[in-house]
Amino acid sequence: MKSGIPVSGMVRTGSSAWYTTYRIRITPEMTGFRIFLEDAPADLDLYLRYGSPMEDYSQADVYSETDYYNEELALCRYDDSGMENGYAYVDVAYMFEMPPVLNQEVMKDIPYVIRFEAVYYKLEEVLPPGKFVKGLLKPQRFMVQTFPVAIPSDADFLRIDLTEATGDLDVMVSALPVVSQGDFPLIKEESVLGNESVLMTVSDRYRGKTLYVSVFDPIASDREQGFRIIAGFSKDPGWDLPALPDFSGISSYEQNIRKATVELITPSGGGSGTIVSSGGIILTNYHVLMDLAGGIHKTAVVAVVDDLFQPARETYRAEVLEASEELDCAVLGITSGYYHQKLPEDYSFPFYRFRNAQELELGDEIRILGFPAIGGSGSRATLNLSRGILSGGERVENRIVLKTDAKISSGNSGGAATDEHFRLLGIPSFVIEEGGENIGYIIPLSTLPGSWVRRYFPTGLFP
Repeated sequence: MKSGIPVSGMVRTGSSAWYTTYRIRITPEMTGFRIFLEDAPADLDLYLRYGSPMEDYSQADVYSETDYYNEELALCRYDDSGMENGYAYVDVAYMFEMPPVLNQEVMKDIPYVIRFEAVYYKLEEVLPPGKFVKGLLKPQRFMVQTFPVAIPSDADFLRIDLTEATGDLDVMVSALPVVSQGDFPLIKEESVLGNESVLMTVSDRYRGKTLYVSVFDPIASDREQGFRIIAGFSKDPGWDLPALPDFSGISSYEQNIRKATVELITPSGGGSGTIVSSGGIILTNYHVLMDLAGGIHKTAVVAVVDDLFQPARETYRAEVLEASEELDCAVLGITSGYYHQKLPEDYSFPFYRFRNAQELELGDEIRILGFPAIGGSGSRATLNLSRGILSGGERVENRIVLKTDAKISSGNSGGAATDEHFRLLGIPSFVIEEGGENIGYIIPLSTLPGSWVRRYFPTGLFP
């Protein structure tokens, strides 16, 4: 198949092989490609293998076998599936034991149209040092933009900063416009941050040369994502850093708690948290901070809501002060701005008021605030609130937990469980599901160890 040229095909159910095989050539200039099935009157599936035809479909590298008649495969070098250069073999297959029936007649031939569309890399304008350039990732371009950057002959460093990102964007610096299989980028920053920063030491080999900065979204592929990008040749940012938020204009407690509900981001993922003191103390779950080795990260990025309709913006950095795996609780303290700006001495954070959960009655309203993974149509969630009631309580491993039918989803963990007046009751922590039903569990504030309370809340939790 050649890119852009539709091919009419047929799966012949009267033969011994209910499939048709095609071959496509993947070149190093391709960013990605799509294969479309169209006009199929029966349920056909797509299977692809790199390098050689398939003897059976367990050998397929990728496939699409939904209940839709017209399948689609989309592959990109920058997502988890990746791509291999060279020839790939594509099978259009009918996978049922009996031929399909159309208009009360058995179909001996299943017609279709198959289309292969390659997307080739496109270079943007050269990044001017010290000046912001607007970027926009588009689904039809596989959510990738590549910017050349001319490295001065005396450069020791290359620094790339993204700002105003509306999704989980990643950055890669390479010596080639497209990094193919077997090639390796010079540096690659992959995290759940949107506003990534990359600092790379420039070796003699690349001084006076052109390098390529690719910005991509490896998760979302169906909506545009905007950002601004700036390049410099110093360790320090070559631009005016954003000012730390000024909370003095907050006019209501509801606005206050919107700012005090934060997203916590670590190299392994993250979750939600709540600011509980004017000095920047944050409560969250222990498991929100866990690393892949089973321990916990000692620091986290704190993202704050500027715009209710946009993902939270990376604003501060915090360090872990206390952590209990047994209680699934942790305390962090905000130490600086996201770009390591020093906090002013009189800086004051918005924070939650507390309420003793033991004052609640069965059926009282419970509200859950946080950043659930399902809380955004892109690759970053926006702030989400769900409502329910106090469904009961339970003693679990020598501690009391609250039960609620309020929706608690992955990513909400560590956030805020409040009463109807947004007074903090505890930390939404886990869900038990059975047969499509689920109950959410909340760790009440009274579970916090006494030593933590004396250290961070000297007037007590419920003065």
